[in-house]
Amino acid sequence: MRVVESEVVSGVLKGLAENTQHNYKTTLKQFLKFVNSKEGLNKGISIDDLIAEAKEGVEKTQECIDLFYKWLQNIEVDGYSLREKRMRSSSAYQKAYGYLMGFFVNLDIVFQRKWRRRIPKPERRQAIKKDNIFEQ
Repeated sequence: MRVVESEVVSGVLKGLAENTQHNYKTTLKQFLKFVNSKEGLNKGISIDDLIAEAKEGVEKTQECIDLFYKWLQNIEVDGYSLREKRMRSSSAYQKAYGYLMGFFVNLDIVFQRKWRRRIPKPERRQAIKKDNIFEQ
């Protein structure tokens, strides 16, 4: 089952801004790719399976989102295939803890308050290098 074929996903996306819908769909597809890359998996996992699991108990979903955050950065995650494409930590953070968590929150799934990670700060040199300086 694809992400867009899920009635639950369609219900969440209905009424959201077009850009938010796109970000949720893209992130959910990447999350499914990650979850289904687990070694020794006998059958494919659908987004509906993940939603049902999160509604039963959020701890496993929180752990899976933490692993997804690492996987997006192409950090080796025990038992999962590498992504083979590195994403910056700030972008990975936005996908995992912004879009993906936001999707689950739209389903009234409540995450533990102290669980969410802090966004990594860029090195000072990177931040300064990227700033545009305008002279008058």
